[in-house]
Amino acid sequence: MHIAQHKLHHSWEQAFALGVLCNLLVCLGIWMTFTSKDMLTKSFLLILPVAMFVSSGFEHSIANMFMVPLGIAINAFSPESFFIAHGLATDAFADLTWANFVLHNLIPVTIGNIVGGASLIALAYANKPKKVSTETNTAITTTHFEIHNHHLQNNHQLQGTNPMKNKLNSLHVSDIMEQQPLTFTADRCIYQALAMLTEQSLSAAPVLDKNQQLIGFVSEQDILRLLWSEEYSADLNYQLVDVMQTEILTVDASQPITTLIEFMVVDKEKLFPVNQSGMLISTQYQSYEQRLKATSAHRPSIYPVIHNGKMCGIISRKQLAQLMVKQYLPDDKLEQNVA
Repeated sequence: MHIAQHKLHHSWEQAFALGVLCNLLVCLGIWMTFTSKDMLTKSFLLILPVAMFVSSGFEHSIANMFMVPLGIAINAFSPESFFIAHGLATDAFADLTWANFVLHNLIPVTIGNIVGGASLIALAYANKPKKVSTETNTAITTTHFEIHNHHLQNNHQLQGTNPMKNKLNSLHVSDIMEQQPLTFTADRCIYQALAMLTEQSLSAAPVLDKNQQLIGFVSEQDILRLLWSEEYSADLNYQLVDVMQTEILTVDASQPITTLIEFMVVDKEKLFPVNQSGMLISTQYQSYEQRLKATSAHRPSIYPVIHNGKMCGIISRKQLAQLMVKQYLPDDKLEQNVA
């Protein structure tokens, strides 16, 4: 009751300032937990600023919603003998009222909490210059999607002395792409196209016009879907123009290999379930390892490669896997393993 009454004796300026300092520490504690994946470490990091604001006597509106109403309830429902037993006058806590609580504590403290948490912490982080993201972005046009090229120079400087990663970051799509891929024209018969894809063990191929400009992309799945819808008829007059995809994910020839691998195999929104403001959007706790297993990116496994607006090759997940094999198992080690 003494603590509750003391909280109502602050001036508006004092209550506001104590509210600012309090929620600054609370929100800072939340941000600090983002630096670790371990639950014990998160708990320890959160305890530090919370313990500091409690021991310093700062004001938190949510904590006060428990402490002050408890004091009001004790004062309202305790018999006269309770006060006499503690050597107190019955009107010693007469100012413990709902009106005083709301006007002299809850309102200024809440405003201070908002300023301290939202302005001094969240807004400060939101306005902080952002490092170049490792996440590959996509931009839509009327006819196709294009994976933009990010060299990620800042990230490269932070990679330390990881020789494998440094070596991979020095490679670009043009270094491993298939420069003379199978291509189709839009008037190609779907049966012929399916036969050529299976003969060359390909899952998809680009469709070009007479000027060798990319106009579409067709996969085995596109053709099989059409055959299913037509009851597997062998007398269809469909051409690739009828089944090809015209919204195409393309890759720039100068794009680093590492950013393409990340785009193809990792759904970072699932791996790191936070929005652009850094707020957690997942209601279920999972460790990093658990989330990683569930972050498969549902994206194509093969892409046309574009340079100066023209297609110059294709690159697939298979080529990336072959690159990884060569990096981790050079020819001499591979021969030893086979032997």
